[in-house]
Amino acid sequence: MDLQGSQKESVKLWTTLVENDVKLKQDAIETLSDERNQGSPNPQNDDVHSIRDKFCLALNILGCFLYMMNYYIVHSSSVQFVNSLGLSDAMSGLIIGAMPWAAMFSSFVFSFWSNTCYRAPLLTSGAFLTAGNVLYASAYRSQSFGMALMGRFLTGLGGPKSLNRRYIAGK
Repeated sequence: MDLQGSQKESVKLWTTLVENDVKLKQDAIETLSDERNQGSPNPQNDDVHSIRDKFCLALNILGCFLYMMNYYIVHSSSVQFVNSLGLSDAMSGLIIGAMPWAAMFSSFVFSFWSNTCYRAPLLTSGAFLTAGNVLYASAYRSQSFGMALMGRFLTGLGGPKSLNRRYIAGK
């Protein structure tokens, strides 16, 4: 099988995984919305909550998408990236490993923080993901391995998988 065929299959697999994840979360929100609306004394207040829930769900899905797409993009290109910087192939392991290593620590912080609210942790997660992606994308132009590593670390700090699951379970 050629490289392009392999990449197309990988893209199809990731697309399917993301679509399934989104569908499961949408089904969970619909179920929760149905349960909430059955005993609702104030329909106007429910509209405000519904808009807020949809906004949080959109942030939730966007965070999951960015986090999962980072695995696909970086895993397939990390060796070429470090080679373009004049480094050995082994350094690609640092780039790949920085994100889950940071996510391991941030999951504890987000877990405790989401005991009180979900909005601030979701927004913070989104800020880390955005900053990390911008930094990683800028690293190639700057020819900076440290910038790439820091971008991956920030993306890991914004890795919201535990926060996403807790948000869905808590609603």
